Amino acid sequence: MNLLKQLSQQLEALVQKTSPAVVGVLRGQGQATGVVLAQDGYVLTNAHVVEGARRMSARMNDGDEHRAHVVGADERTDLAVLKLDTNHLPTLPLADSREVNVGQLVVAIGNPYRFERSVSL
Repeated sequence: MNLLKQLSQQLEALVQKTSPAVVGVLRGQGQATGVVLAQDGYVLTNAHVVEGARRMSARMNDGDEHRAHVVGADERTDLAVLKLDTNHLPTLPLADSREVNVGQLVVAIGNPYRFERSVSL
């Protein structure tokens, strides 16, 4: 089998496996991306996404929406943690940054500008 076709099939399988833990963070008219880190509803997103937000929710891959509130945010690292009003969620573990190499292929799955489930390699 052609190597590019193999890579394409493996990417499709990876996206299918990981997408349920990638959420759209909804704030007003905007949407950003978050990753479910814990089954009980803790989500990692960017601090600039939650800055000044009064009401937020998260849209799951299956279309369900859940209210979200900010647990904490760090402007210096631009990271924030949300807590969703739900549990029993699919999760994605964080990688060990010591095991990631410069030039290594990575996949980004997100929801930029309401383009849900956008995937980049």
